[in-house]
Amino acid sequence: VDLCKIVNLYPKNIIEIGIGDHRGIQNLEFVEKDGKLMVFEPNPEFYKSIISTHGNNPRLIIVNKGIYKEKGRKRFYDKWACTFIEEMFDFSGAKIQDLYEKDEKDIFECDVDTIDNYDDGKTDLLCMDCESCELFVLEKLISRPIIIQIETHSFYSEYKPFGIDEIYECIS
Repeated sequence: VDLCKIVNLYPKNIIEIGIGDHRGIQNLEFVEKDGKLMVFEPNPEFYKSIISTHGNNPRLIIVNKGIYKEKGRKRFYDKWACTFIEEMFDFSGAKIQDLYEKDEKDIFECDVDTIDNYDDGKTDLLCMDCESCELFVLEKLISRPIIIQIETHSFYSEYKPFGIDEIYECIS
């Protein structure tokens, strides 16, 4: 939000992937000014929190799915600040940075889909915190956003999202 204000950009169409609970939505300010915000949150508890807090906002589309390279149903782990698809465990910040070991009590299941089934080609701002699924989003993205924000924990940590070199190619 601050970067957009600095460059005097007020996006009208925004996609946020991997929100967390209702406090994680970053761009509500733009939605209230005349934009459209679509958020994807696979965790059912966080999804319920978003719905209960923001569910009546007509400019906010809230989708209880993960975005992945294919459509289907996947197992997710949710630990600390990381929610990730089981197949991406080896690339997750939870494993690499936090030394997390898989625990069955941290699992939930959720539907996943590809971004091209939701992207109308008009997205100005894309924000992603999808634990090494960023490349899958970019590969199927129809829009060419003005700003793409990718949360990668820390620039200085050993954690690098899956396909980081390809991600740099996609956004340059």
